[in-house]
Amino acid sequence: FVFVTSVKLTGQNASDFAITNFTADPHLIGREEKRDVLIKYNGSIDGAKAELNLIYNGNKVLKIDLTSRLPPPPTTSTTTTTTTSTTSTTTSTLYPPPNSIRVEMERVFFANAGVSNEDMSTISGRTIRWGRVVAIANTDTPEIFQTHRYGSDFAYTIGNLTPANKFRVTIGFSEIYDPNCLVGKRVFDILINNIIVKSNLDVFASAGCRTAHLEYFNDTVADESGRIKIGFRKTLDNAMVSYIEVQEPVVIQQTTAPTEASMEPITTTTTPLPKREITINAGTSSEDISIVTGTSGTFSKLSLEIKETPNDISPSTFKTHRWGTNFTYTLKEFAPFQPVTIVLGFAETYAPNCAPGMRLMDIHVNGILKVSQLDVFSAAAGCLTAHLETITAVADLEGNVALSFLRKRENAMVSYIHASTAMSL
Repeated sequence: FVFVTSVKLTGQNASDFAITNFTADPHLIGREEKRDVLIKYNGSIDGAKAELNLIYNGNKVLKIDLTSRLPPPPTTSTTTTTTTSTTSTTTSTLYPPPNSIRVEMERVFFANAGVSNEDMSTISGRTIRWGRVVAIANTDTPEIFQTHRYGSDFAYTIGNLTPANKFRVTIGFSEIYDPNCLVGKRVFDILINNIIVKSNLDVFASAGCRTAHLEYFNDTVADESGRIKIGFRKTLDNAMVSYIEVQEPVVIQQTTAPTEASMEPITTTTTPLPKREITINAGTSSEDISIVTGTSGTFSKLSLEIKETPNDISPSTFKTHRWGTNFTYTLKEFAPFQPVTIVLGFAETYAPNCAPGMRLMDIHVNGILKVSQLDVFSAAAGCLTAHLETITAVADLEGNVALSFLRKRENAMVSYIHASTAMSL
């Protein structure tokens, strides 16, 4: 994936050009997906020049030179807009741009962990290879999942990557050791750059026995030395892995020379993504049970007085919370890849945890670690004090946002959840 954060025009005649189909909102462009940037020229000079600057994956810049070509005879551009309470449609008569952008994923590392010794230079920690020829479900390449590398604590360090760039990491597993084909027999953590990105993975519970299972980490950032360290640490029995693939998004500029046919005006219609908001009072609402998975319960102490509560959230919200070792809220009906802002509310109301380090938790969104080792008491500077965490994320391909709360010490908990996205093209 490529995460485009900004598209803008610069140069001598930039004011005469206009981007018609990109807003200021971020755009996530998937593998082999083609996305056109439509440029409209409003001037009267043939050969006017400007630059299109596309900012992606943090601070990377792709610059595309633009030159106006006036068609004979000129065609007047028209724009009509119809607005309702939640959606609007814009129809424009445009000239197709000579440049378009395509994104491809380039493999930069692959390890068939249970077979290859070629990856040994990248492994730290003691490991053993093991395999058996059995039928594997849910895959077109069963031979990869018939073997694995296992150990109590080991890691792959992949180097020679672009520092600070984002990569897609895919990790494959299959439980083929029959004694572990029970829930809770083999449990382990996955770490990337020494941070837990998947806690207490139980491959059998996730997929069943002799069935391929994949974990994706789409926004993995290489460190300043251009390395990604992928670690596996056992909780019960040994950690294991069948294969690892690391891919780098590559932006390809395609240039098409103007032709007589390409100078004909075209009409495009775009419909903005609808605004969506979800608010959950996690400690009191029974309506959210259908979207919560994992073991959790609720706790309340309504006689308490909570300090520092925001004006737009009822103080009573922070007197209750949902708690558990590992639970997830799945928020649905967003548009695929739509940017979402999430506000989470907490207050430490359980007296035994009113000290630094007594309750620690991680928060993940769609499998990506967003908040590590959150200590509500320390973050709020005291007990019975409201604390908010604001997270930006992107909905997945199905329009879902999965909020996971994982305990590191004591139980994880949350009092308030608000997710919203502004209307955008």
